[in-house]
Amino acid sequence: MIEAAIDMEAVAKQEYFVKSSFDEQLMDCKQKMYEAVQSIEGHYADTLRALKMKDKDLKCVDRDDAKCFRLTKKNEKFIRGKQQYQVLQAAGGGVFFTTKELKAFSQSYREARAEYNESQQDLVRNIQQIASTYAPVFELIEEALAEIDALLSLAHASVRPFPPAIPLDHSPVSLCCDFCRKFAAEHSSACPAILGIDLDWTAQFVRSTGMC
Repeated sequence: MIEAAIDMEAVAKQEYFVKSSFDEQLMDCKQKMYEAVQSIEGHYADTLRALKMKDKDLKCVDRDDAKCFRLTKKNEKFIRGKQQYQVLQAAGGGVFFTTKELKAFSQSYREARAEYNESQQDLVRNIQQIASTYAPVFELIEEALAEIDALLSLAHASVRPFPPAIPLDHSPVSLCCDFCRKFAAEHSSACPAILGIDLDWTAQFVRSTGMC
């Protein structure tokens, strides 16, 4: 359902959108966003050529929810005194600057993205409602897995090469549990005595060793 509803390409860029194919208005917004991105990338290429730089020397980055350029302080001299380049900040990470064109393209992208977010709200609510119907099913699965997991753990411990034991405070014997695993589920109303109250490493130890 997630792959069917969510734009996974946007997720890779840390943006979260419902797929535009769900709604015609979303498709229009997606096209505007795409055109803005293409314009930004084209302007970046033009700026590289104008400054005679390579992409390793000049970066197009996000800053304060907008696109801008960044170059090293060493290369700041290439934009110094040129009116088309507006310096935003000179910091340890380099010099951030923008242009009139980049600001316009960045603004177009932000507006299209905001329109997309607003348009997808109803769809997001519908998807959340559908997803919530899966919760009871997963709760039942969790309950069953927790019970099976605990019982199998004790069954495995029952075939150990030493008999059951009750550890005493003055017992000099040490027991080392190698390769013990964290259990898949830690909730079961059917096995409260096995799982323990605090559901921590104590419960894991009890289930792994079968100690009383």
